[in-house]
Amino acid sequence: MQINLILNKHFNPAKNTTISVFDCDNIYTVYKEAIINMGAFKEISKSVLNHLAYCLYEVMDNVITHSNKKHGVLAYQYDETQNSIRIVVADNGQGIRQSLSATPIYQDLTEEKALRLCLQNKVSDGNGQGFGLFSTQQFVNAAGGHLSITSGFHNITYCQDSVTVSQTEFWQGTIVSLCIKAGVSVPDNVLADFTDVKSQYDILFENDNLW
Repeated sequence: MQINLILNKHFNPAKNTTISVFDCDNIYTVYKEAIINMGAFKEISKSVLNHLAYCLYEVMDNVITHSNKKHGVLAYQYDETQNSIRIVVADNGQGIRQSLSATPIYQDLTEEKALRLCLQNKVSDGNGQGFGLFSTQQFVNAAGGHLSITSGFHNITYCQDSVTVSQTEFWQGTIVSLCIKAGVSVPDNVLADFTDVKSQYDILFENDNLW
């Protein structure tokens, strides 16, 4: 996987970036460490962490569930100059269009249509519930950030209810990139249809007995 390409395109080179490879065996450990590390920055609001803790695992699990590859890459950094969090989850698997084509109704999708569709609720290849990217989009919108997904020759960028699809340099697999304002207050009900993010965060990260 072209890690340097990802770093150069999505991260501030002047800031430290944490990079981890994850698979089905260590995904939860890598995920947990990322949330704990980001939680160490007091400038990141608790409501952002609550929602990020839910969405990040969903995006990472998409790699294991849908990419047809055994591992993916997580990279993240906190940029104090902009008070923002940058996160990338990437794989070199089959890509979104190919994954969705496993479902008969999606077999004839173009790459562009597949990218537009993957941001909708309950769209799946049959191996998941299909709300991971949709809920991440809802969170990013509430946090005033942007979500970018690259797969194959196309990229889709979602920013404040604006969606742009463009052609890009080919990527074998999928790159999901988030940039989130760290200090904002995200309403607790943004993802209420999927989970109680505050209670879930408290259970997973505030109870020392779990670790």
